[in-house]
Amino acid sequence: MTLKGVGKKTAEALEAADLFTFEQVVERYPVRYDEQFLDDIDGIKARYGYVLAEVISHPKIAYVKRNMQIISFRVKVNDATFLVKLYNQRFLMKMLMQKPKVVIYGKRKNSEIQAQRVLLADNFKEGIYPVYRIDGVTDKAFLKIVKQAFESLPAFVEIYPEKFVKEYDLLPRNVYIRALHEPHDLSVLKATLKRFRYEAVLRYLIKVAWRKRQHIAQKKVVKAYKKAVLRSFIYDLPFTLTTDQERAMNDILNDFSRDTVMSRMLQGDTGSGKTIVALFAMLATMSAHQQVAFLAPTEILAQQHFETCEKYLSGRGYTIALLTGSMSVQDKKRIHEGLKSKEIDGIVGTHSLFSDAVKYDDLGLVITDEQHRFGVNQRQQLSAKGEAVDVLYLSATPIPRTLAMTLYGDMSISTLKSKPGVRLKVKTKIITAKDKEIIRNAMRSTLAKNEQIYVVAPTIDTNESMHLFGVTTLYDVIKKRYKDCRVGLLHAQLDSQEKQAVLLAFKQGKIDILVSTTVIEVGIDIPNATLMIIYHAQRFGYAQLHQLRGRVGRSDQPAQCLMVTEGKAEESSRLAVLETVYDGFELSELDLQLRGFGDLGGTLQSGKIDINTFFEMADVALLQALKNVAEEVVSEYEKRGAYQKLMKIVKREMEISAFTFLKANE
Repeated sequence: MTLKGVGKKTAEALEAADLFTFEQVVERYPVRYDEQFLDDIDGIKARYGYVLAEVISHPKIAYVKRNMQIISFRVKVNDATFLVKLYNQRFLMKMLMQKPKVVIYGKRKNSEIQAQRVLLADNFKEGIYPVYRIDGVTDKAFLKIVKQAFESLPAFVEIYPEKFVKEYDLLPRNVYIRALHEPHDLSVLKATLKRFRYEAVLRYLIKVAWRKRQHIAQKKVVKAYKKAVLRSFIYDLPFTLTTDQERAMNDILNDFSRDTVMSRMLQGDTGSGKTIVALFAMLATMSAHQQVAFLAPTEILAQQHFETCEKYLSGRGYTIALLTGSMSVQDKKRIHEGLKSKEIDGIVGTHSLFSDAVKYDDLGLVITDEQHRFGVNQRQQLSAKGEAVDVLYLSATPIPRTLAMTLYGDMSISTLKSKPGVRLKVKTKIITAKDKEIIRNAMRSTLAKNEQIYVVAPTIDTNESMHLFGVTTLYDVIKKRYKDCRVGLLHAQLDSQEKQAVLLAFKQGKIDILVSTTVIEVGIDIPNATLMIIYHAQRFGYAQLHQLRGRVGRSDQPAQCLMVTEGKAEESSRLAVLETVYDGFELSELDLQLRGFGDLGGTLQSGKIDINTFFEMADVALLQALKNVAEEVVSEYEKRGAYQKLMKIVKREMEISAFTFLKANE
């Protein structure tokens, strides 16, 4: 690739981004677009936008706390004046002192503009600008490189089915690829993003169809499981299995009795008894003299599953071990040797199970908990450590069956709707941020009973301009207010060992109040936690709120969930359904209607950009139609070698995603 006007540093940055050819350059799509168009002052009431203004006062700076400054100054917009507030941008002070004409990117609230950016009016040019996020190369410089690349390349030939492009009125491929980098107006951008998301969904469904063909083609030895061992396990359980659990167990045994590889998803609401079904599958496999790997997304969940294995499977003649990244080298080596020699029948662990050092004598089953946490293309990597390995995926995110059959068409699905035993419903109440006394009374009452509390917020840091309290701020406030309590903080920026330590301390009762982002959403089982407080609940979908609520009410003690909103009537009205509906599948149907399938299909990834960002409508019929197109593509590829370029892209995305995942978790 020979480029004009590109220096050594830029060339090195392009190489670091794996951009070596003109084709690779034009296929490096923007991650988003900045739509920079001037609006009037009333237009930025409901949303952020750009407005032209004249600075009419000298700026003042206030130091609110460490690492936070607020710049305030007055501006004139047409004939009205407004106070502008800007956070942590003191470098603008000198420019603002000149009282220039500026363009403000912000949102109006009464006579105040909450600004995120301020730039000189002379430097502002209206248009749609692609954002690439390539280290060492500015967006402007990369766009120049893209233009050079287009000059050296021939027209792009259509690689998707012609029927697909025409039926959904998509831009021709040659026009589309150029428009991705330079959409000249909003109508072109809309058409470009439409083709982008249709392509991305179709490629996802092609991957599903391709994996389904691979499953069917894989032959295995039928598992000779011992029925007496399984009957004994069920007889010894301290509770009666639900009909759904029994049906799921029969589904699994039927799969084990076939000579084709099992690929089954077991989906069920919080507390529906998925783990017992998984242990049943584990025991059946071990009784057939094969090994089992049980993969969990975090160490705390791996430890939890290991303890459950010990509780229900110990004394049955099988050896089960735990393997996590934080274990000592000596302990890991001992477990590696035990797996290789088949002294260990079952292993429970985290990503460490993917390590090259982990080798199995005869791996027969892989169980993946919270399979969506591992991504579409990664969740089967562990099964490559054996030959024709059966796979069981567990998911606590209920998905409507029609949608699940499409999104996970490469799997069979077993669903658990009923719950074993009698579990009290978590009393749910929608309140506003002004109802502080309700929150404090609930916290005082819970602490007085020596029970534990979750306090959840969607962000780590507080965003003053968006009126969002982050968990770091809530943590500071709660520590001051409840000085006699032990308060913990948990969020994604902590390293895995710190997260593990905090969750373990909470599980052991060494923390009274855990302030956290949604990293506690799924799987954590703390029976003594009986109060969940969710701030800015309006920012979550029904399914996610239901998952968070499911962290409490895990014992026979009454539990409560307070969902706190900003007080807008439409927010409270939308969330009110959670006060009466406790069925995760019903809530997922409502989510599908209100928010689209993006929230539910958390595993959908295009390989470059998460298509949840772009797919705005819940259209199961459309999804089903695209599934048919995907199956036709795979069929034509297998029969007569059609769609070679498209299948090459699909396979490359699958390889890249798997490689990235493995590298990230080494």
